[in-house]
Amino acid sequence: MKKFNELFMTTKESIIKTSETGIELINNMASKDKTHSAAYYSALKDRLNDFISYVETCNLPILNDDFAYFVEVKTDAITLFMKYIMEYKLIEGSDKKKYINADEYEIIKLPFKLLTIEEYARLNGVTSYVISQWIRRGKLKNIKKIGREWYIPEIEEFAKDNKETVYVWKTSDEKIFDKDYDYLNNYTRATIRQSEKSKMSFNVDLYDSVTGNSEIKELDTKEKQKFEIMLISNDRVKLDNNMIIRIG
Repeated sequence: MKKFNELFMTTKESIIKTSETGIELINNMASKDKTHSAAYYSALKDRLNDFISYVETCNLPILNDDFAYFVEVKTDAITLFMKYIMEYKLIEGSDKKKYINADEYEIIKLPFKLLTIEEYARLNGVTSYVISQWIRRGKLKNIKKIGREWYIPEIEEFAKDNKETVYVWKTSDEKIFDKDYDYLNNYTRATIRQSEKSKMSFNVDLYDSVTGNSEIKELDTKEKQKFEIMLISNDRVKLDNNMIIRIG
């Protein structure tokens, strides 16, 4: 059986080498997957190269058995984690592995560049008005509101209505939602999907990971847009399904 350090990243050198393989993977994705723009893949590669350059300047320890480095590329940032691996095994007939990790620690986080509406519009060859309409209609999911201004990650793309979107948040003694959406304080997850009955109707599956309670609400297009922009505007609510690639 292969040694632990042959299966997992345990050194700075292995992080760099495997991340370079990640760039090759992105190049391969770009040649086959036409659902994303050239600008999207260009930004992915640029930021992963920036990540590699930064790792080269860091003094990262050589990890002992049971600890390993992992790189996650999500729609908001590229992050280096150190994880404690409790169990692992190779999948028969492949080089892939299954593992169970207990604790994980964030070591490096390199966010994607945030663009103004005007900058993002120029990058995508449309007007600022069009981008504002995309935001109002909930077509840009992974955006941030700072003060009164919206900022958009450089790799964010227009989302189609038929794409399922999952938002998550943590419950606390302090209410996260108020007014019309007070009921959401009883849940920790909202999954929005287009109804099978009509393209103008949407189901919102609500779920609480603590109690197991669930509820389904049906919204029309305008209600869905209002509901989703409320979630996007709340800095305590996060996108759950925003993984692009995991390296390690």
